[in-house]
Amino acid sequence: MTGEELFKLRETRAEKAAAAQALQELADGENRDLNETETEEIEVLLTDGESLTAEIRSGEDENRRKRLATQQTAMAEPAARRTVAPQPNGEVITTGEVKVFPRRRVRGELRSFKGPNAEENAYKSGQWLKAQLFGDDSARLYCSGNVETRILQTGSNISAAYLIPPEFETAIITLRETYGVIRQWADVKSMTRDTLSVPKYETTPTASWLGETGSFTASDPTFSQVQLTAQLLGRLTRVSTQMMEDSAIDLADWLADDMAQAFALAEDDAGLNGDQTSSFGKVHGIAQQFDDDNSLTGAVDANSNAQTFAAVTVAGLTGMMAALPQYASFNAAFYCSRPFFSACLERLAHAAGGATVQTFGERLQQVFMGYPVRISQLLPTSTGNLDNIAMCLFGDLSRAVVLGDRRSITLQVLTELYAATGEIGIIASERVDIVAHGAGTTSTAGPIVALIGVA
Repeated sequence: MTGEELFKLRETRAEKAAAAQALQELADGENRDLNETETEEIEVLLTDGESLTAEIRSGEDENRRKRLATQQTAMAEPAARRTVAPQPNGEVITTGEVKVFPRRRVRGELRSFKGPNAEENAYKSGQWLKAQLFGDDSARLYCSGNVETRILQTGSNISAAYLIPPEFETAIITLRETYGVIRQWADVKSMTRDTLSVPKYETTPTASWLGETGSFTASDPTFSQVQLTAQLLGRLTRVSTQMMEDSAIDLADWLADDMAQAFALAEDDAGLNGDQTSSFGKVHGIAQQFDDDNSLTGAVDANSNAQTFAAVTVAGLTGMMAALPQYASFNAAFYCSRPFFSACLERLAHAAGGATVQTFGERLQQVFMGYPVRISQLLPTSTGNLDNIAMCLFGDLSRAVVLGDRRSITLQVLTELYAATGEIGIIASERVDIVAHGAGTTSTAGPIVALIGVA
């Protein structure tokens, strides 16, 4: 099957996906369920999409077999003829079993790829990017024998997307967990379907003392449900086609870092500040819940006239800490911005004397009053007045926020949209949901409490 035929099939499938999505969005916008006609129409569109996917996959398999046959023919030639011409940056790709390690353009230490095989993994990822995103023939030849490439389709998403290779995905996941406090410290659940109900323990059964003729009284634990519904989170990055001439290693390193930061930022912003609108995937963030309702038991007022970081005292902080239930104290930490850490926590620590910084492994860890301090610049950074605003959070984030992970990151390529400017668009997407359920109620504090600015 020719590339033009595959392109038309993908275009048709994308149109059907857009039509199905439009019907769903229409119902969502009118705050209603799909009617019978809409349901049937979506089912037809999805069925057509599945048929197109099968046809596309068949064509891709056919093309892959042809490429492998070409490679085998090349393998049968004398060894001196097995080397593909060097790339503009001096990288050499081999099609035989002997690996020639690439000579990369040195630009400093890799940011995204770590470990003993960091440079090799970055090289594989870069070649995959060149093959899939830029259509580089020599990179395709390398990938056919060294890197797994597949097409992923999941749920009702019938638009084609490239499932990224393990080396590239690992780099993105590692960075995303490093950059984001929600994915790093919340309760992350893998979702095998679009919705997932997670039981939440509400009350503990009690035991009672009995007399000689007494009878037992039933006491059952109480559970509620945390409902996760996978939402699509995406990022569009414009990349110059001149990057194809760059080192494959540098290309993979830059793109992995860019994507990881974007997803970590979006997840944290929703998990902390989400206001239940579509801009945040309809997530109600844990900090935003305290801002919306200062009457929550866990919304603890700072000391009198403490509406700025500089005015908060130790008494204000300990008042917040005292509100945290005992069960949440074992894995508790402070969650705040860098300005709050410097203007409040560091100020108080140095004023008291004996301030220290602990080292865990090779990383420095800020500690205040024996508890870790975890920084997020998505929490309040203003040194001005923050009346009725949660300046700092304290508690166990894993008991307060759950992140449902439905699908790994995939990439889609827009080759025509920015062609006039010599660029291509790369859409990275994942399917996740975040539910912040631990803010407590007006009568009971949850596993996260907040320090509220007071005028």
